[in-house]
Amino acid sequence: MWIPLAPSRLFDFDAANFALALDDFNPARHQPQPPGYPLYVALTRLVHFFEPDVATTFVITGVIGAAVSVLLLTILGARIYGLRAGILAGILLLTNPVLWKAGMTDQVRVYLALISVAVALMVWNGRSLPVTAAFLGLLAGFRPEMVISMTPLVFFAEVRRSVKMRQCIAGAAGLALGIGVWIVPMIWKMGGPHVFWDVTRTYASVQAGGSSLVFGAEVAAAWGMFLYALTWAAVSIAAWIWAAPFVRAPIPGAWFLIAWFLPLFFFSIAVHIAAPGHALAFIPVLCLLGGMVLSRVRWFVPAAIAACAVNLFLFFRPPVAAIRESSYPWIQEVAGVNESTLERIDWMVARHPATLVSYGSKVSWRILLYYYPGTPLLVLPSERETSSGVGLAWLVKGRRVIQETAPGRPVAMPACEEGAWLLNDNRIRQRLLSIPGAEDDSYFVFTPVARGDRFTIGPYQLFAADLPCRGSVLR
Repeated sequence: MWIPLAPSRLFDFDAANFALALDDFNPARHQPQPPGYPLYVALTRLVHFFEPDVATTFVITGVIGAAVSVLLLTILGARIYGLRAGILAGILLLTNPVLWKAGMTDQVRVYLALISVAVALMVWNGRSLPVTAAFLGLLAGFRPEMVISMTPLVFFAEVRRSVKMRQCIAGAAGLALGIGVWIVPMIWKMGGPHVFWDVTRTYASVQAGGSSLVFGAEVAAAWGMFLYALTWAAVSIAAWIWAAPFVRAPIPGAWFLIAWFLPLFFFSIAVHIAAPGHALAFIPVLCLLGGMVLSRVRWFVPAAIAACAVNLFLFFRPPVAAIRESSYPWIQEVAGVNESTLERIDWMVARHPATLVSYGSKVSWRILLYYYPGTPLLVLPSERETSSGVGLAWLVKGRRVIQETAPGRPVAMPACEEGAWLLNDNRIRQRLLSIPGAEDDSYFVFTPVARGDRFTIGPYQLFAADLPCRGSVLR
């Protein structure tokens, strides 16, 4: 179902990072972004061996992760609340709009749900602490942050059984062993522990520093992140919460649900949640609770059909703007811009040598870097991308930075026959269109570029120089 609906090109910055990792896995170069996700990259490489198209490869990994997550949640629900509840919980997760959006565009986030459910199933089945902890450590190779948010459930379950300190130490050793399987090779690949630590710390600070209390953000920003997490929790209960008043019996295994949900939700509101897919760590808990509720109403079949209809309606026709980010219209809008822009660049690059210039572009420069490895790409950080309004300007070719220009200095660009200016500033756009021979396109501007030409792009002063221009297109 997802493959025909999913975008035909890479969707965003993160997707481009993972695509680059297919050829060269190196989180130090954000291939992919830190902390690296090595097991997910390994899975994508395996799928990519059979499926040459990179965008389809990622969707297939999303389907795999979603299928396993739904199956495991169905089994867990059946063991706690009975087969009917398990099936209904699986259906709620299968039709959840956040899962659909992640499965089509942010596939690595699907594995938040998989790890969450797989470890919870191990805990409920009463597996020994060392085995469960090692299993968590290993699966964290798909999503390393899950070590932090799932460890409380693993150890809390053992504490309730009055496990001795020796068993807890064995559990910690098992966790370290599971993590070591993937983190040791990754640290070696990145260039050593100091590189791993510096890159991961810097990335975490940049990503969470503006909204996380843990990283020193303002209370107002942290409150916004709390409301954001609450929004996706609300989306995930909307399909079944209306049936809750018809269920008056106590909830079996309430301690288990609480110990599972709270650390995951607290991590989201205190550390980081910046996309709907990040909520997939705790969404399975809400789907399990919903499956139990729907299984206890007298007319559970019509209730299940209604719940599925609500979920699909929220995905295909979101009624409020707050949840549009996890909807099909949002995917269509972003993918439409990407695909039409890339088609035009394909035509331009095939016609003659050109330079791509990205300044606040709607199409991520990482996507351009992936699809046009031999074409010069000048990356100018926009005001919204830097705290000072101006940053290092990078000239990239062959997926390597060949020139780096400090803020305030003139920036050299290749004097190719044509420049494609991808920007989101109408004033700069109009200035470029005044150049003789300039052409207006929906999302960028074409201009001739000759040696000695000068351009002003925001705070950057550019001049055309004799630099390599030949390019190629990666399909």
